[in-house]
Amino acid sequence: MGHVCSIQTFSDKLQRNTIQNRCYAWQRDNCDHMECGPKGPRFSVGFTNLLFETYDEAEKYLFGTFGDYRQTAVRYKDGKKTMWAVACEVHH
Repeated sequence: MGHVCSIQTFSDKLQRNTIQNRCYAWQRDNCDHMECGPKGPRFSVGFTNLLFETYDEAEKYLFGTFGDYRQTAVRYKDGKKTMWAVACEVHH
């Protein structure tokens, strides 16, 4: 068994429960169904107050979270917009 990691991005205008549901869908679509069941693992997203100036800074931080299946979310600036970046990880 291994794991699959991805960083998903979302507008900060989206409600947190919408982001959570989209991350649940990603987990379901990318997990090992023999181990996790048909609904997937459903790891909750931990939304932080961290705000990075660029996506690259957010990505570097989130890469450091992979390995513990925490589904961490941070915000970053994209021009005048603010975005969420979520580290999604599942057993595969």
